[in-house]
Amino acid sequence: MIGVEKALAAVERAVSPLPGEAAKLSRALGRTLSRDVRADADFPAFDLSAMDGYAGRDFSGEALRVRGGTLGAGSPPARPLRPGEAVRLMTGAVVPAGADAVLPLEEAIVEGSRLCYRGRPPAGAHVRRRGEVYRRGEILLPAGTTLTPEAIALCAAAGADPVFVRRLPRCRLAVTGDEMVDPGSRPPPGMIRNSNGVALIAALERRGVAGTRAAAIPDHPGRLSKFFAAARGADLVVTTGGVSVGDFDHTIASARRAGYRVLFHGVAIKPGKPVAFGRAGRSFWFGLPGNPVSALTTFELFVAAALDRFAGRRPSPTVQARLSEPLTATGKRACYLDAEIEAEGLDRRARPIPSRGSHDLKAAARRNGLILLPAGGGSWPSGAIVPVKELG
Repeated sequence: MIGVEKALAAVERAVSPLPGEAAKLSRALGRTLSRDVRADADFPAFDLSAMDGYAGRDFSGEALRVRGGTLGAGSPPARPLRPGEAVRLMTGAVVPAGADAVLPLEEAIVEGSRLCYRGRPPAGAHVRRRGEVYRRGEILLPAGTTLTPEAIALCAAAGADPVFVRRLPRCRLAVTGDEMVDPGSRPPPGMIRNSNGVALIAALERRGVAGTRAAAIPDHPGRLSKFFAAARGADLVVTTGGVSVGDFDHTIASARRAGYRVLFHGVAIKPGKPVAFGRAGRSFWFGLPGNPVSALTTFELFVAAALDRFAGRRPSPTVQARLSEPLTATGKRACYLDAEIEAEGLDRRARPIPSRGSHDLKAAARRNGLILLPAGGGSWPSGAIVPVKELG
């Protein structure tokens, strides 16, 4: 059995970023850039008006002469303004050369062909200058950036469509056990509903990996070996159950028979001690425990770390939070406790969620984070600062 940090380091060493591919911006949300996005032109590409109003040259006098016509967004550039001249224009219109500033409509008094104003606008007022946001050739988003709606808007403005992103991993998922029935059915005595399959599909989809299906496999060595042999072409293989030392725990041996070299089996963590990790060439396998809270917690720690490596992005950092109540932990393993994390001003507050154990989905359904307590246990008073991992 190894510690959590050694287990995460083993994942980090083994897994490397997947190759890049082109993706249309309409399908790129949440994807990670494999190449820098550079500006193909200055932005704005020309001086433009930030307001509806009048572009004027030489506001030193009492009035300017208004030139005929109105310039709108998309209109071709107008001829330069002469001294003492103004022209009406709308937001987004090209500001004619020679203009000192734009006078907003609400501050303009037009008398015939005369534009009067109460005060001289500052030089450059309400003019968005060419290249003030970025210049041609500038790196706008470096490789490794995860694409948010705002980042996608920036890519579109820079003409980067498609963008080059890391390929999403091909995944195979299986839930093992003779006791599983579908979530929508009523289980007979001795059987339970399969919550792990749909939960892990959702956990993958939350990270942008959609379209994965969960196979339900009995605790039978032949069926498990057949699954692993077929899964060798996947980048990521995730199973739940069968990784402990019971009479019906065949997953580890079946993975080995299929060619997976087990890099670790057993981590000093609560919940999730029996978690396993292995590889067969470029295919990586995580054997998660069967208890649902253990499965989801170890997914958030170890499978999520592999997904970050596949995408070439940095993992979400551990942050600090203040305990809302006293907390005591015992035992030799590091504890990852369900918690409600709330913002409190500039700080975070962590409220432990009472749980009956790794089967308590009622408690886990309330969590949006985990409180991380070191191996060996200890006591922490209310208000103590503890490390937390935010989920979602």
